[in-house]
Amino acid sequence: MTPAEKDVIDQAISNAADKKADAQTAVKDLPDNSYKTNKDTEVKGIDVPETVTATDTNDVEAKIKAAQDAAAAIPEKADTNGDGIIDADEAETYNNLVNTAKEAKENAQKAVDGLPDGSYKSDKGDEVEAITIPKSVVANDQESLDKAIQEAKDAATAAQELINQAQEDGRITPKEKEDIDKAIEDAKDKKEDAQTAVDNLPDGEYKDGKADEVKAIDVPDTVVVTDKNDNGKLDTEEVADAKPLVDKAAEDKEKYDTELAKANADGKITSDEYSTLEGLKATADASHQAAQDAVDGIPEGTAGKADLVTRLTTGDAAP
Repeated sequence: MTPAEKDVIDQAISNAADKKADAQTAVKDLPDNSYKTNKDTEVKGIDVPETVTATDTNDVEAKIKAAQDAAAAIPEKADTNGDGIIDADEAETYNNLVNTAKEAKENAQKAVDGLPDGSYKSDKGDEVEAITIPKSVVANDQESLDKAIQEAKDAATAAQELINQAQEDGRITPKEKEDIDKAIEDAKDKKEDAQTAVDNLPDGEYKDGKADEVKAIDVPDTVVVTDKNDNGKLDTEEVADAKPLVDKAAEDKEKYDTELAKANADGKITSDEYSTLEGLKATADASHQAAQDAVDGIPEGTAGKADLVTRLTTGDAAP
């Protein structure tokens, strides 16, 4: 459906909606009775269709053809003389063609996505999906290859240095991990580029030697955050510091419970007993609050925190 056809349809829909509104107004002015009720039902039963989506099939066909042509324009190999060596200029020319084809395919897919559901849309979707676009290449002439390998080595070294710096104070913060992960990802990408360049080399001792060189590049593994709240203290230390406070809260609670049971043993509580209990209760409450504050400050997910929370809420240190 073309935009012009949609305009005609929209005008007809608007006209129908206006006439339905006029009829509804006329019915509203009628005196209340069965005649009015019937006419109101009749008007409400008028079904004015919704608007439609303009779909210019010529535009869809043109964009699919443009994507197919762009993909067909990409040569089978990036190296012009077929020796397996791709210099920087050849790589740039080839990759520009690849990127042009990718963009054309994306445009074709968007055009298909805008079609109404049906067999035509399904067929055109299959047609777009069938457009094959090769991957980009990496220059692998000696100068470019040596540069790619060196960049991969440097990136791996930079990632390891970030890890070493972060570990100097014995803890890893979320920001440090984020920076390290970015450096690791960069090193992996550069190593992959170097490997792609090597893979495109013609078989032989030179290729084998470069493959070994790339394989030897050691990209470090990521690290584990050990100071989630970045307060200068290991999360495990916070658990260790909180545990004695929870223990004390449990001890103070037991003292209060024991004294309360003794006071209740004879069925009455004297003023002295009440005063003693009041002091023990205040101590137990203060201990519990101190423990609760310490546990609340431990980052979620830290090993050992859940056990302390349980003790403070439903366990031996619960109020």
